[in-house]
Amino acid sequence: QPMPPQIPTDILGLADKAASAIAALGQNKPIGKKQQQVGGVPAPPHGQQQHQFGQPLAMQLPQHQPPQPSVSESDLPLMVSYAVRNLRATHHIEGATLEPDLCSMLKRLPEHQALLALERFSSCDQSTMRNKTAYLRGVLRRFS
Repeated sequence: QPMPPQIPTDILGLADKAASAIAALGQNKPIGKKQQQVGGVPAPPHGQQQHQFGQPLAMQLPQHQPPQPSVSESDLPLMVSYAVRNLRATHHIEGATLEPDLCSMLKRLPEHQALLALERFSSCDQSTMRNKTAYLRGVLRRFS
């Protein structure tokens, strides 16, 4: 069975870029804002609506959405793309490209959440994963 051609990867360079991106994102967080409370419960973050029983809309049953065009890794934000490359270089992700539905899930998340989801996935014990792609899909669902 022929082996796929090996592309030399600068793992440390990718890790440095990912680390600097996460640090840059961390510096853009609003500082000193007090969270308002509604009935003793913290109000949702700005822009997130709530529905009945104080449950965020994202937690309710999904509505049917029309099919969206296929998304590839080249459509992902730069830092998310670097994180995906780093996961591939460290063998957390296998294959030449991510499946379009995973790319779509990553693209729909805000960049900082996508990076957090990928970081969470990378910290999981791979020996317990029967299917890494399905495991990543589950992690991304928790963040959406």
